[in-house]
Amino acid sequence: MAASADVQAFSSQMPTEKTWMTRDDALDRLRHIARERAFGRHVGSDRLIQAGLDALIAGVESPSLAMLAGLLRSEEPEAPALFDQVLEELGLLSQPPADPRAAKWAMAYWIAGQIADGSLDPAAGTHLIWADIAYDLGYPEELESLVHCAHNLDGWEQSWGVSFEELSREAIEAAKQFLNKLPTVENWQLVFATEFGHLLSEPLTQHASQKLSQNPRAGVVCRRLRESPRGPVPWSMSMSLGVTHGPAGGLRV
Repeated sequence: MAASADVQAFSSQMPTEKTWMTRDDALDRLRHIARERAFGRHVGSDRLIQAGLDALIAGVESPSLAMLAGLLRSEEPEAPALFDQVLEELGLLSQPPADPRAAKWAMAYWIAGQIADGSLDPAAGTHLIWADIAYDLGYPEELESLVHCAHNLDGWEQSWGVSFEELSREAIEAAKQFLNKLPTVENWQLVFATEFGHLLSEPLTQHASQKLSQNPRAGVVCRRLRESPRGPVPWSMSMSLGVTHGPAGGLRV
């Protein structure tokens, strides 16, 4: 049986419509969909409307949210513009880097992070990296292991003598290794802006600061930047993570 890395699995990892969500859960879903769209993924109007309805039920407040949640089927073409308006009102608009190559690397990091933390199916995630990212970047060495996993998962057959689950575990490990060896401070600053920039776009609330300090990926990024010979972590970033500058300009994480 061949592994079907259908990109629909990319969106199926989010909670189903019947899942009771907190306000934070609803905001996370809106943010996730915003990133999908920012990176060029197609998101159907039905998902946009449902996300708006879930957010409204969960207590999220925005002037345009009720209009998005209340759209009828005949009004679905209005959903994308209303969704963007809601994102702007909530400060959740996601903008990938203007440079096309930098945007591809940011997308690779985002997808790998979801594979690693279990929120995205390894077959779907590695397929996206293979088909939508690696080709455009000229199949760089950093993505070789993930592309290899995508080939194996996409073409898997029982006669291979290795289980599909084992190949999936290999893909998760490859994603973790990719995340651990991003080489330059510019990449880590890009990663931070892509992953956590929405929390720095507004004056830090207690909630935003807490979410940053509790996110293990934020800590990894901060440590990588601290260890870089290219300079210390920007002050705004370090303050958000609850870390302090040492006497030599370094950071205590």
